[in-house]
Amino acid sequence: MTKMLDSLIKVIEQQPELFSDETRQDLIEQSPTWSDEPKELNNSAGKWLRANPDIRAAAMKNLSSKEQERRLFGKTSLSTSDIQTPEIKPEDYKEVLLNAIHRNFGVPMATVANDNY
Repeated sequence: MTKMLDSLIKVIEQQPELFSDETRQDLIEQSPTWSDEPKELNNSAGKWLRANPDIRAAAMKNLSSKEQERRLFGKTSLSTSDIQTPEIKPEDYKEVLLNAIHRNFGVPMATVANDNY
């Protein structure tokens, strides 16, 4: 269920150059309004990705490369970054997403969290 969120976060962190000013601003404005509930958050992220095909393609490429690795080796091999990153709990995905936006787009957290609490 959260594979697409993992991929979106990975694209934000590893390929921020894929985001135009317009898509970056759109994500900054929309993501704080998304539900904290993992299934609904995943649905909102999926809808946003469908509206932004270039970023969706990068996210899908992340998914397909992990899946290919699994098929070839029977499991996903761990990279150094995978070892250092603990598994994200479903209830923490929104916070992780907002933090990735903050770190990579230089947005003040007050703007990202925009009346979320």
